[in-house]
Formats: sequence, structure tokens, C-alpha cells
Amino acid sequence: MTIIRKFKKPRRLKSIVICTLLFAVVIGSVLGVLLPEDLPGWINTSEKQSFDNGDIIAGRAQVIDGDTIKINKTIIRLFGIDAPEANQDCLDENSISWQCGKKATEHLSSIIENKIIRCEPKDIDQYNRVVAVCRDGETDLNALMVSNGLAVAYKDYSSDYIDEEEDADISSKGIWIGKFEYPWNWRGINRYISSNEKPTGCNIKGNISSSGAKIYHMPDDEYYSVTQINPSKGEKWFCTEKEARAAGWRRSRV
Repeated sequence: MTIIRKFKKPRRLKSIVICTLLFAVVIGSVLGVLLPEDLPGWINTSEKQSFDNGDIIAGRAQVIDGDTIKINKTIIRLFGIDAPEANQDCLDENSISWQCGKKATEHLSSIIENKIIRCEPKDIDQYNRVVAVCRDGETDLNALMVSNGLAVAYKDYSSDYIDEEEDADISSKGIWIGKFEYPWNWRGINRYISSNEKPTGCNIKGNISSSGAKIYHMPDDEYYSVTQINPSKGEKWFCTEKEARAAGWRRSRV
């Protein structure tokens, strides 16, 4: 006679499975509470920025440069102003070079240090940055940078800070004490990006022909695909047509 025995599954294995499921539920709940601002840096949340009318971004800010800050994980470009680039120099009243870009960054840092900054989004730019008006209480920080002469009104995008710029000019504050290149022109003249370092959005090819003519090609131009950029020859990538023209390039006619 054949004896059939029924074997029971070890209770230890069953306990391990239950504990694992409970652990997964707990971790999922914690992450659900933390998202999206409190996750550690190794978790990727680099999705496209968006906002609704009336949204406010608030918190302690980290300064990136004279017109860009970061609150939590959100990079914010100050609306309506343009500050000297971080490595840009200007000339004082005695035509002596000084680090106006570095000074603009330091000045913005001193204004917002250890304060809760509130930013009202206006737009999203081509680099996926939130463009916003930021305030310390009732103080408009965008306006303050311009009135202190360490940023200019970005007239291509807004007329909000023209009065502050005129006052800074009359009072010879900051960069208005001597001579300077407008930041948008400085970027166009000094941008020097190798082909394998082309940033997102900067896809205009600044080519120099065999005759020395500086010609830029847009992605939909006929010879764009066959045009190669050689930085060692002075050829450059540009982010906007305005930058290319300011640097002395003209658009291809074909």
C-alpha cells in the first residue's frame, strides 16, 4: 500500500513573504508623502516644469548667478532682468576691469541670505526654467537688482524694470559707473562651445567660410546637416539668432 504524505510549507517562508509585502507598502507610502520636493537627490524628478495661475514657489533659495536661483529642486530665472554673466568683466570709471558678474551673484546672495523667498511664475523658458518675479516680503528682488545697478531691464521680454534701470544709470550705480557690455551681447560674443558640449536648445551653427565670412545656419536651412562646427577655428554654437547676430554672424541665404 502506498502512503501519501502531505507536506506543509515552512512557516518561516510565509513570514518572510508577508514581511516583504508590508515593507514595500510602507516604503511606497513614505515616497508618496515625500514627492515631489523632499526626495533625496539620487531620485530623478527632472520632468518638464509646469505651473497654474496663482501658483507660488516659496522657500530658502540657493543663488546660481545674478539672475538665477534655485528653491528646492526648481531652477528659477528672474523675470524681466538680465544680470552680467558669472565670468563677465566690466570697466569702472577709470577703465579698470572689475568682476561685475561675480559681484552680481554675490549681491543677490547677500539680499536673500537665510530668508524665505516667494516667487510668482510668469513663464517657462527654453531651458525648462521657471521665469518668475521673486520677493522678500513686499520687496521685488528683480527690481532691486536692477535699481542697484547689478542687472539691466530685459526689454525684449518686459518693460517692467525700465524705470529702475534709468535711475541706476543716472546714479552711476553698479555697472553704470563705467562701461559694460549688455549681458545678451556678451553671451553672443563670448559663447564658445565645442560640438560635443552643445547644450539643449543651442542648435544654431555659427560657421566660418573659407573666405572668412561668418554665417550661421538654422536647423531648417539647406546646408545645416552638412555643416560642421570647429571651435579651434572660432566657430561656435548659438542659442538664439540674436546672439549670433550680436557676435557678428549673418544667416545663411540658402
